[in-house]
Amino acid sequence: MDSRDALINSILPVIHVDGISEMQTVERFMHENLRPILKFQDAIIIRTFINETAIQELPQSVDLIKKLIDTNLRKNKVLKQQLIGMVCGLLTEEKLVFYYNHRQECNKRITQMLMERIFQALFRLSRP
Repeated sequence: MDSRDALINSILPVIHVDGISEMQTVERFMHENLRPILKFQDAIIIRTFINETAIQELPQSVDLIKKLIDTNLRKNKVLKQQLIGMVCGLLTEEKLVFYYNHRQECNKRITQMLMERIFQALFRLSRP
């Protein structure tokens, strides 16, 4: 393991998940690798989404917040790829090889997790 991989492994939070040994390969990869990176990158992911979408005022409705997120990630491919890149940039070389071999499924799961994290943050911010 090179020094970059060791450094990445040392800074990422550990997330314990019950039943991980019974999970499918991509699902296990998501819980063991993607979730810790998303947790670590949470603040900059949220800040990037807010800055890139130029949100002036947050909607008060849960449905409108979800629609805002979905619309922006579906229409703004550059933003979506930038956010996915924030996750992939913290994969070790070995994990990056796995990601490339399962890119479509991983991107789908990363996008779903991004949408949930952004929703939770915007929902908290929209409350007085």
